[in-house]
Amino acid sequence: MIQTTNLYIELFGLILLFLLTISFLSFRNLFTLSQAVPAKKGERSQVVDFVRGIAMCSIVVIHIDSYFAFFHPKDPEIVLTKWLANLSRFCVPAFILSSGFFLSWKGISAFWMSKLKNLLLPYVIIACIGYFTKYPPENFLSDIIPKLLLGQVFQPYYYVPLLFGFYLLYSLFFRNIQNWSAGFFYSVLGISLLLNFGSNHFYPKSLPVIGELEAISFTNFIFFFVVGFSAKRILTDKEIFLEQLRANKLYLPSLLFATLLYLAAVTHYSIALNLEVSNHFLFYPIACFVLLTYIGIKIEPTEFKPLKRVYSGFAYIGENSLALFLLHPMTIHLMHMIDPYYFGGFYLGWVTTLAINIVLPLMIWKLGYGIVRKLAERFW
Repeated sequence: MIQTTNLYIELFGLILLFLLTISFLSFRNLFTLSQAVPAKKGERSQVVDFVRGIAMCSIVVIHIDSYFAFFHPKDPEIVLTKWLANLSRFCVPAFILSSGFFLSWKGISAFWMSKLKNLLLPYVIIACIGYFTKYPPENFLSDIIPKLLLGQVFQPYYYVPLLFGFYLLYSLFFRNIQNWSAGFFYSVLGISLLLNFGSNHFYPKSLPVIGELEAISFTNFIFFFVVGFSAKRILTDKEIFLEQLRANKLYLPSLLFATLLYLAAVTHYSIALNLEVSNHFLFYPIACFVLLTYIGIKIEPTEFKPLKRVYSGFAYIGENSLALFLLHPMTIHLMHMIDPYYFGGFYLGWVTTLAINIVLPLMIWKLGYGIVRKLAERFW
């Protein structure tokens, strides 16, 4: 029943995706490969960081659902955490999609060295430290390598080997994507959509080896990765984005209406079946990314200080999303020693848990980074 319901939700989302694509050129342009506007050296879109910051907080929201359900699985209020988690299921695809915005090929050495330095090294160090908070220390030497390779020290760590899989795909196949013909790009886009859809619902989980690799399989997110290259020009350039909206005034309201229709279906099944929706369905993450980009663009120039602080806060989280991603799973794992209701009941406990899992990892990261920098300055 649950599996069939997920398929129906996915198909409903695909119908909405198809209708928006044929109805609005502005939406269709997200899937049209064009020459990206080159960014100035060192320049980074703060709007994209704003969206990534919301996506990172949404990852925490999903994990809070598991935390509360662990202690109070039969509490009727848990349906609210499930619903909030399902609304947050755009988060991982948002990171995969936006990874296509920032990837550039400057040679094998430069490309892979940056990934090793900025992702692999922090991952290995923090995962090794986190191992001792969860597993028997005597198993470390025999257990750590497989868990690092499969992203299993903590469940969310599957994202790191998954991302490295996409980096490998990029280096082997996508690094010259801007030089592809339109026909070839659309063929790859269509294949990626079918592959992503098939993986969402028919992945051979029962097969040995292949089934065990489902969490880190690039097939679960390949469509978002490809769309990241075609949507880059629109979603990273404020003027182009707003120009697309001005081209048809019905586009944004229709996209919002379609998203609300999708969420109405998700809400119904969240309540009726306690359904957990997949985080790699095809329509919702793309719709969310466009809508959140619009919100970010509108908030960015505001002079209203409270709203500006909210915007800057999410952008800051987006800029430091790796820190939050790596340290938050350890934080919430250790919090499983404490019933979340001890923080003031369900509602206050939920808010407190969210705050702890965002603020504490960022503080630890900044403190650790400061110590390492001072040691480096002193000895090197």
